[in-house]
Amino acid sequence: MSLVVDVISDVICPWCYIGERRLETAIAALEGQHDVQVRWHPFQLNPTMPKEGVSSREYRIQKFGSWGRSQELDANVICRHRSGRL
Repeated sequence: MSLVVDVISDVICPWCYIGERRLETAIAALEGQHDVQVRWHPFQLNPTMPKEGVSSREYRIQKFGSWGRSQELDANVICRHRSGRL
């Protein structure tokens, strides 16, 4: 059987990265059972971002409420990555 998976993702999003790793694991589990074709489509998390950009720190403080919370979220992604729990 042939399967087509459409993925809509932003390359800068850590949760999109986690989703990609999980998709890879799922496809590997189907090895030999199905032909899987992955079609990638872009998604822009923040289409209103100025072309010249903004301070990453200030942007993340505004988005997540504090620099500490932003760092907690980053640490969560890193922890999942290192533990293989992606």
